Amino acid sequence: MNKNFSIILPVVNELENLKILIPVIKKKFKNLKYEIIIVDDNSTDGTKKIFNKKKNKIRYYLRKKDPSLGKSILLGILKSTYDNIVIMDSDFNHDPKDLSKIIRYAKEKNEFKYFVSGSRFVKNGYGNNFFRHYSSKFYSLIISLILFLNVKDMLSGYCCFNKKNFSKEELNKIFYGYGEFYMRLLYVTNLKNIKIFEVPVVYGKRIYGESKSNFIKMALNYFYQSLQIRKTFLKNEN
Repeated sequence: MNKNFSIILPVVNELENLKILIPVIKKKFKNLKYEIIIVDDNSTDGTKKIFNKKKNKIRYYLRKKDPSLGKSILLGILKSTYDNIVIMDSDFNHDPKDLSKIIRYAKEKNEFKYFVSGSRFVKNGYGNNFFRHYSSKFYSLIISLILFLNVKDMLSGYCCFNKKNFSKEELNKIFYGYGEFYMRLLYVTNLKNIKIFEVPVVYGKRIYGESKSNFIKMALNYFYQSLQIRKTFLKNEN
């Protein structure tokens, strides 16, 4: 089944990575109708100068205030032309080589109720180093138990889904903050009885720049957020 895709890339100072990543994405989607949406949280590395004008299937949006990974993705979804949304990091943590598997699973679904999630913790998946892989795997297990979800990788953030499955109100309740948006997204997806397909991905290593993540700080925040999710969406379960 032919599908059209909007690939959303939230960025902060990832210009050098984008120069390498975008040609790879274009190659993966060359036989499909697609657009690449760059949502920039006020980078200072010249990203705006390079991508500010719409050209060659690339659209650029600048967010000057309220920096937020989740809100950047939300803006990309709201501005997207196509219904099938791909979310991925722009620092090669999400290896673009795995796009082929994600696209294939999405195209195989004959209706819009699907959710494809890249997973480090299914067979043939892996993180980018031993400590992060197994600590994240354990942490993901704890969160899945709190949220009663049969999902092995609760923190991936690498996914494809049809935006028609979510109302604007739901999107606003899901996409804010940092990486915890993904827990909310999976939780609401499950509430809607949409099957979550986990496909193996192998996390890559950043090529340029420095990570903006603090693992311990993220772990504490994600634990707190997982406890808040059921409370926030409780009325949807009743």
